[in-house]
Amino acid sequence: MAKSLRKISAEEFVRRLKGITEEPDKRFAFFVGAGCSVSSGIPAAGPLVKENWLWRLHTLRAPHRKDFDAWVKEEFPDYDPDNAAASYGAVMERLFLHPEERQREVERLCDSPFPGFGYSVLARLMSRSGGCFNIVLTTNFDDMVQDALYLYTEARPLVIHHYSLAGYIRPMRTRPLVVKVHGDHQLSPLNTAEETDHLKDALVQQVQTLLQDRGVIFIGYGGNDKGIKEMFEALPAEALPLGVYWVSGKEPRGAIRPWLLKRNAVWVERADFDELMLLCQDVFSLPPPDQNRFEDVIGKCMETYHTLRKRIGLLSGAEPDAAALKEAAGRTDKTMPAHWVLVSQGNSLQELAATKTGKQADDLFARAYKKY
Repeated sequence: MAKSLRKISAEEFVRRLKGITEEPDKRFAFFVGAGCSVSSGIPAAGPLVKENWLWRLHTLRAPHRKDFDAWVKEEFPDYDPDNAAASYGAVMERLFLHPEERQREVERLCDSPFPGFGYSVLARLMSRSGGCFNIVLTTNFDDMVQDALYLYTEARPLVIHHYSLAGYIRPMRTRPLVVKVHGDHQLSPLNTAEETDHLKDALVQQVQTLLQDRGVIFIGYGGNDKGIKEMFEALPAEALPLGVYWVSGKEPRGAIRPWLLKRNAVWVERADFDELMLLCQDVFSLPPPDQNRFEDVIGKCMETYHTLRKRIGLLSGAEPDAAALKEAAGRTDKTMPAHWVLVSQGNSLQELAATKTGKQADDLFARAYKKY
């Protein structure tokens, strides 16, 4: 009988995680796969291959073949419909003949989505003081992790989105670090098996350094990449002292399974990224995103615009571009939400409160307060 991984529930896992990280110098890295981005609007590799790319390739190569399943088996003898993600590279290479086409497809998939609840929790875990969870390694091309950090926290991450930046990885820093091991959707991402089977040595060495004193948590990842498997297999026995956790609704079936068994990894039986992050939010008592943060961002924008507006208002007609700047400011006022315009106008009048316009300022603010 095939050996199985040890298994625990997601609730137990999160409680254990909290207990471990309450001790000093106990840290973990997340290894994030495509499954984490599904709820944010990016399709997972398996459905993308099975429900989209294969049909598009069939339309191009054999539109008159009615036996679609038989055609797929002829084209891809190793294709397993229950593990379609394993054929991601092979199908992509045949559907998109040139690297530029592949990059455009990846950009199309990654450009619009917005990081949802799960990523907001992950960002808040990463930004906690002490750096217990400050590292995310990911095969994803999207910007979900760094966007969530910018949107939901005050943290400013270091993003390694190309192997040429590997030298900037510093294992002892507590600032959030995002390492895109397959690159970024805008910078020649690695897609095909030939591209991903062997990662660049400089990147591999730096990632291995990061994992010397941590545990690693795989989530939303299929485990099919040969290059990722080789990177972890090359880790010395003393690395990852806090263990290896595989978060998924199913036991791993991909290339990384033998290494997980060798490392006595623990299977956390929970497929949904957002559900796991909800448990983290609860157990770690993470505060929700600060709504005032967004208001402060807009307020800072309006504050600087008001300063600019005031300066332009004081320009004399003889100064260069004075007329153009005043006209541009007038048109910009019209594009702003109505309450912004009233506040800006009111601020301008209030600064002249010692003059006869002071009454105008008071009246304007009274009307704005009543309406908004």
